[in-house]
Amino acid sequence: MPAPLTPRPPAQHRAPKDAGLTLVELIVAVLVLSIALVGILRLQSGSRATLGGEAGRTLALIVAQNRAAERLLPPALQPASGAPATMASQDWTIEEAWEPTAGGLSELRLTVSSTQNPSARAALVAYIAGPTP
Repeated sequence: MPAPLTPRPPAQHRAPKDAGLTLVELIVAVLVLSIALVGILRLQSGSRATLGGEAGRTLALIVAQNRAAERLLPPALQPASGAPATMASQDWTIEEAWEPTAGGLSELRLTVSSTQNPSARAALVAYIAGPTP
């Protein structure tokens, strides 16, 4: 005679021990994210300061290029050597140094700085046909 069938005990469903986050894990995750966010914000403010200074240097370079172009004009229309310039509501000091080259050109070295913004500086070297003035 076959053995009597005995019912199986019901399966017990247990939750795994690693289900969900503990409070400590959550606090550590928030701490790591906040440190990363502070680092990103500092980088952004540093790049903003760098880019802000670039505008002054760009203006100084434009002033130097303008002065080099003015040196191509007839002598009666040229400003005096070392004469200051005004651009973008700023006063600019311009230093000029001329030297003859072996090829018969004149080397013009311009150094431009703003009287209002000390970081706004530029240097430019231009070669102009003809003798040194």
